[in-house]
Amino acid sequence: MTTASAMAADILSLDADWKQLDVPGRPAAEISLRDDDLARLVSSGGVSFFYRPLRIPESDRLTARWRWRAEGNFSPSDLTRQGGDDRPLALHLWFDQPDSSETLFGTLARAYGYPRVTHVLTYVFGGDGQGGALFANPYFPGGAVMVLRAGDMANGVWLEENRDLQADIRRALDGQVEPDHLRFIALSVDNDDLGGQSTGEIRGLHLGPDSADPGSRR
Repeated sequence: MTTASAMAADILSLDADWKQLDVPGRPAAEISLRDDDLARLVSSGGVSFFYRPLRIPESDRLTARWRWRAEGNFSPSDLTRQGGDDRPLALHLWFDQPDSSETLFGTLARAYGYPRVTHVLTYVFGGDGQGGALFANPYFPGGAVMVLRAGDMANGVWLEENRDLQADIRRALDGQVEPDHLRFIALSVDNDDLGGQSTGEIRGLHLGPDSADPGSRR
């Protein structure tokens, strides 16, 4: 049985089945695990995703916690529109709701072996807006974008996030999915539209039962 503590330690594990997903026709970014607690994403005018399968243990109180930082030379971006939504760092929750037919990667999933993803919640570090903004994913109707840190905070300082995962999923995706539909976690960097260079790091990533939740000790 997977325990909450094991789940916390394994998210950024070097032994996990991480895969890099590059966008056809776009330059790839450099993404790597530096140790069992740190992922590093470096890009110069590129875009890539780094993802792995994930199953969250059953719980009545799910949280997401991590620290991240970003820095670079890039232009402010409008995350609400296609072709201008660059950001130095993002964390994505990829869901598979069996009753949904529309998927994030569409025919690319079959052609390139990408995973089946029907809904997405994206936490973003970047953009020209303010932290706390929530809006529809401009590329995919089953997705929502939640800005946690604006681009002007990309100064290399570590910032800590602590999210009520169930509340965020309910608010962002309007009850279309449940936490048990979560199948993958992904990290990404995207500066292929406006150009520039960026480096982002994330560490201490935990998704699972809150330590105060009796369900986490089942």
